[in-house]
This record gives sequence, C-alpha cells and structure tokens, in this order.
Amino acid sequence: MLIFVSNMNDYFLQNLWWIVLVILLGISLLGVSLYFLLRQRKKKEKNKEVKVSELAALLGGNENILSHELKGSRIVLSLKDYSLLEEANLRALGVTGFIRKTDQITLVVKEKAKEVYEKLFKE
Repeated sequence: MLIFVSNMNDYFLQNLWWIVLVILLGISLLGVSLYFLLRQRKKKEKNKEVKVSELAALLGGNENILSHELKGSRIVLSLKDYSLLEEANLRALGVTGFIRKTDQITLVVKEKAKEVYEKLFKE
C-alpha cells in the first residue's frame, strides 16, 4: 500500500503543471459559459419589456381610452369598448396580469409601470 501511495505522489509531482493547467482551463470554460448564459438571459428580459407604441394599439387606440391612472405597479384604465382589448398580445409585450371590474380594467406591469404610463400618456 505504501508503494502505491508513493507512486501516486510521484505521478502527481511529475505532472503537476498539467494538472494545474487542466484545472485552470476547466474553471475558465465554466466562467465563460456562465457569462454567456447570463448575457442571454438579460437579452430575453429586454425583449419582454413593454413596447409603448404597440401598447396603445392593443388597448384599442388612444381614442378608446376614457381615463387612466397610475397606482403603484398598475395602470388603471376606463375604456369605451372593452372588446378592442387584446389581452394575449398585451401579455406578450410584458403586461403580467389583468384585473377586470365592471367599469375599468387594471394592467399589472410591475417595476416598469411608471415608465410605461409616462410614455403612453406623455405626462
């Protein structure tokens, strides 16, 4: 058993530079892979941002909006014709939820609500 351990120690000492090189290469490849994965994830998040120019059209146009109000992460709207509202396309643009009441609808936009509201209604 002692001879086996001695041979292993000699092997590692003789090939120490190669072992260190392989370990460093592996760590580098892991770092580069993580960088590209995180970068790709950020691109997907940017693509999900609400496009304000399309948002007004999906609400039935500016003439369909009777009143509007910003409440935290939500935009509360009163519309003339609720049938013009395109919920599926609004979700694709980044609206995360809808709260329907008899006379108004609330769009849940989360952290971008204030920015979207200001661009949409130019206030």
